[in-house]
Amino acid sequence: DDVSDKDFALKAEPAIPVPPKSGSPSPEKKRNKQAKGGRVRKAVTKLGEVSSAQRGSNSRESVDMAFDGDTATKWYHPKATTTWVQCQIPKNGKKAFAAYSIASANDCDSRDPRDWRLQGSNDGGKTWATLDARKDEKFSKRFEARKFTTKNKTAYNIYRLAIDKSLQIDDGIQLSEFELLEK
Repeated sequence: DDVSDKDFALKAEPAIPVPPKSGSPSPEKKRNKQAKGGRVRKAVTKLGEVSSAQRGSNSRESVDMAFDGDTATKWYHPKATTTWVQCQIPKNGKKAFAAYSIASANDCDSRDPRDWRLQGSNDGGKTWATLDARKDEKFSKRFEARKFTTKNKTAYNIYRLAIDKSLQIDDGIQLSEFELLEK
């Protein structure tokens, strides 16, 4: 199923707070418990469902911040040596992207992605096609958005940025934005 541009946006929808039941852990404690052990962290945005290998270090650095259209926010995976962030187009839709951009975050250039692969999947993430691979990339300043083009013409339901290395190992990995572009 194709998704029209009106169904597709890169802004995160605000979360609707749900008060916890009496005696149950707060939503923040539940999120922290779910993130332990490298479990997948998910959020729903207008883009669709976005997820990462692990939630951010806190709610202000969670995966949805990588897709919120605001370089003043960031997604940070502490102590990671490799990680991934991905988005799934809603309604089992598919869309082809010929470019993408990654923006560096506000601090710690040692956490910038250095080696990565842009991947696409149409079978729920069981198999991945590599659409672009980069090695030894460097951002020249904080909040810098860099655009990368691919020769991809295939529409995919899930897009993943698999980050294989940051500038400095064991300092974690962060970025302020990951954006998929049609041109």
